[in-house]
Amino acid sequence: MNFVAEKLDLRKDLQFKTRVTTAHYKEQKRNWEIQLDDGNVIIAEYFIPGVGALSAANVPNFKGLDSFEGEMYHTGKWPHEKVNFKGKRVGIIGTGSSGIQVIPAIAKEADHLTVFQRTPQYSSPAQNHLYDLEVIRKTKENYDEIKKFMQYSMHGVPYGPQIRSALTDSPEEHKRQYEKAWRDGGLFSILYSYNDLYSYQKQMKLQHHLFAPR
Repeated sequence: MNFVAEKLDLRKDLQFKTRVTTAHYKEQKRNWEIQLDDGNVIIAEYFIPGVGALSAANVPNFKGLDSFEGEMYHTGKWPHEKVNFKGKRVGIIGTGSSGIQVIPAIAKEADHLTVFQRTPQYSSPAQNHLYDLEVIRKTKENYDEIKKFMQYSMHGVPYGPQIRSALTDSPEEHKRQYEKAWRDGGLFSILYSYNDLYSYQKQMKLQHHLFAPR
């Protein structure tokens, strides 16, 4: 972060040790009125609260939560010491990215596990692994080219979709492509298997192939 701040000369535009207490959009003036904890007010045309998705753990206001007498954990505030679930009945609320990671781990220990979910999630393995020295060497040698490729990518990743449509392939070829993407790991390897998986109508036709239970 220091490198980026110095390289792009950002320090003159940064203000530390400051907390935003309120921010209100003024319809008539078409600007933001931002109140700071030191009493100052900033007027801005744009207000981007880039606090990040993991900056604060959200605990929903479930009825009866204050009277629950069992143990309660939040994946955003997980204790550093090991939590023992052996011999316990466990309920997990929500199947977001952290939920689908803790469910199989807790299921191995708990006597009984109940999962409460609103919307089913689909996840593909990241296939994280150590890179050998040859891969690292080639990456460094071609870094400028890889960086340019990332700039033209829809998601800033060093690869893009195939040039062919999924509708032109047979179900057997679909399976071959998706199995390869599954082995490569990561969400984008699957979504980039074809150039039209983002098209809603076409995606619905392919849904039974792409999102089949594993």
